[in-house]
Amino acid sequence: MEVNNGKGTKIWIHKWIIGLDIKVEPLHPSHLQYVFVSELIFTDTNSWNTSLLNMLFIPEIVEKIQNMQLSVHEEDCMKWLPARDGNFSVKTAYNKLMEVKVQQQIALNVVPTAVWKSLWKMKLPHRVKIFIWKSIKGIVPTRMRLAQAMHIIETHCEIGKHDEETLYHLPIKCPHAKAVWRTLNINTDQISVNCQSVRDWIISWFQDMQNTGAEDMQRWRELLMVGCWIIWKERCDCVFQDKTLNHIHTANRIQYQLINFNSSLHTSLSDSITSETRDAYHDRIAHNHMLNNLSESMDAFQVFKDAFFDGVSNECGTGVVLLNLAGECTGIKGTHAAGVVDAEMGEFMAIMEGL
Repeated sequence: MEVNNGKGTKIWIHKWIIGLDIKVEPLHPSHLQYVFVSELIFTDTNSWNTSLLNMLFIPEIVEKIQNMQLSVHEEDCMKWLPARDGNFSVKTAYNKLMEVKVQQQIALNVVPTAVWKSLWKMKLPHRVKIFIWKSIKGIVPTRMRLAQAMHIIETHCEIGKHDEETLYHLPIKCPHAKAVWRTLNINTDQISVNCQSVRDWIISWFQDMQNTGAEDMQRWRELLMVGCWIIWKERCDCVFQDKTLNHIHTANRIQYQLINFNSSLHTSLSDSITSETRDAYHDRIAHNHMLNNLSESMDAFQVFKDAFFDGVSNECGTGVVLLNLAGECTGIKGTHAAGVVDAEMGEFMAIMEGL
């Protein structure tokens, strides 16, 4: 309460003393005869009744009360403490209700600064590092995560068919992922014992390991990061392109990407090949890759989706473009929806349109 003339503020009921977040308690039962703060004020002089204050309260509280400014010509008003301006809003009420939960989550999910620094210093493409960042944050759009917003989504893993597709399942518990890691000489059973989440597993990558050289440690981190990223990409190929997965092929793809990423870091390669030769080389590789895909499946398509979310009106627009493997557009679709909760929900809607 904000006290002005004191007529609307009750002494023992309201929190009205500035600097005191609790209700005051009467020192003696007889003090309950005083009900309103206005009884403690000399209205003619716009000042506090000091003798009465000293009788009702301890000296520390009396000092706080005397420091409060009065305005007997104005009514008391209710102030909403969680808001800076004292005005109630749904946003501040929600933030207050979620305050404890958010603090608990922050305490449980603190990632050491050294882990972030090591992650962003890795000499890998940003798309790989962004995927690992999403994994630490737990925002990779697995089926279980999507089902939290859209209950119609099937939650079982498309690869294993039985277990639910969680972020922990895909890179560690999925039979395909286990076979891939075994091919790369990584023991997923030990990972399951030591780490209860993907976040814990990734953090362990960047912790110092005894009897391990810096160069070997760097290669090991690169293998794990690229491996998780490729396993996710293969999962997407399985879901969206109905691709049959083979763990040997996936492991070879991981090794190929590691070589490709590492070779791009060496200037000797760029010095020995002119820009024209390099462009022709990449064009030939891309062309051969496209022909191989065409020979494997003539019915495969590429789906590109995007969404726009307006936080003011909560309106969302989605767009889906369908291309064949020759790069020709075979279909375009756009939709509009109102009452969308947030941008992430809009992305979910775009994914569903693509499906």
